[in-house]
Amino acid sequence: MILESGKIYKRQYFTDSLMCPTLEIKGTAKIYVSNSGIKPASVDEMVLEADFENGKVNTVIGMTRWICAICDEGSEVREMGLISSPYKGE
Repeated sequence: MILESGKIYKRQYFTDSLMCPTLEIKGTAKIYVSNSGIKPASVDEMVLEADFENGKVNTVIGMTRWICAICDEGSEVREMGLISSPYKGE
């Protein structure tokens, strides 16, 4: 699934997935994460994750609960095994 820029997604835990969770970043994007028990209201309440590399497939093993990608124009972030579906509790 391609992540919508600026949308906060609830991520599933690694043990709930049948595949290794990854983010594929094409172009440039900033990835924000949070381990809060409740959904952050905005990326201002999240932490910028500096370990993701642009233009590569990044393995995501950490136990963050929320993830958000802020993409530059023409960029995209695709996830696999990281998010079961867009968070519907908004």
